[in-house]
This record gives sequence, C-alpha cells and structure tokens, in this order.
Amino acid sequence: MFAGKRYLIAYLIVALLLFSPIIFPSNIPAIIGVLFFIFWDITYYRNPDSFSGRDENQLIQQVITSRTYVSYFIPIYGIVIGAIFALENVSREKAIEVLNNAGIPLWFFITPFLLSTLDLLLFPVQMTYKKSKKPTEALKSLFLLCFLFEKTIIFLFSFIVVRIALSII
Repeated sequence: MFAGKRYLIAYLIVALLLFSPIIFPSNIPAIIGVLFFIFWDITYYRNPDSFSGRDENQLIQQVITSRTYVSYFIPIYGIVIGAIFALENVSREKAIEVLNNAGIPLWFFITPFLLSTLDLLLFPVQMTYKKSKKPTEALKSLFLLCFLFEKTIIFLFSFIVVRIALSII
C-alpha cells in the first residue's frame, strides 16, 4: 500500500473530497478527508516496513521541513484574521457574512491556524534507542503527527478557499 502505486488512490480520494463542494455544498467532505488522513497515518505507523530505509536524521529533517511549510500558514492566517477584526463593524459583518454564505463557521475557518500553532509546539523526544540506534517510537510519532497536521492544514485551507469561491460565483 505504501510502496506501490496504490497510494495514488489516496490522492484521487482527497481530490474528490476537495472539489466535492461543487456538487455537495457541505463541510462533511472536509471531516471525511481529515478522518481519511488519520486512518492513512495510523495504517502507515502500524506497518512494520514503513520506516525501513529511514534513520533518525532523515526523520528529523523531514519533521523540520514539514514544520517549515506549516509555519507559512501562521502569518497568512494572522493577517486575514487580524484584518477581519480590524475592519469597521459594517465591513467585519460583511466578511463574516461571506463565511456564513459559504457555509464556513468561524471555528472551522480558524482550525488551520490553530493546527499550525499546535504543529509548531516543540516537545523534546529521544531520537534513537541507546543500543540499536533505531528511531524511537516517539520520533516516529512526531514524524507522523507533523505530516498529519501538514496534510490537514493544507487540505482544510484549500477546502475553505473552494467553499468561499463557490459562494461568490
């Protein structure tokens, strides 16, 4: 599943969910997408061959790269959220009305921002076991959690943009 071409099915599923608001105007596909990401990552974690060929340095480098990409969402969302709250009452109400017309509750709109913040919290973990030099379960979990957050943030951000765009058209 993780070494062959079957992973392309995952991309197809996510693409269908991402563009599903064109036909099915609801946030349920976003929830299904996040649940799919969780299922995929748990299945990956439980597969005994998933981490073969990766040492602790490669895992930590991929975590750093993932967190770097996620960190780009904080200023974007910070500016948008700050702009909404800095607007005069009438303009702020119009911005919130756009979200409401798109079927995006405020909590759903800020979820990518909150997940970005959580992803960047640093908790120290032991990288390898003393005797074997294999990556620890903590490092593997950190790796998967960062990638889960990254996928979820990008997916939800894109889903929100699609919903807003469809409501304006």
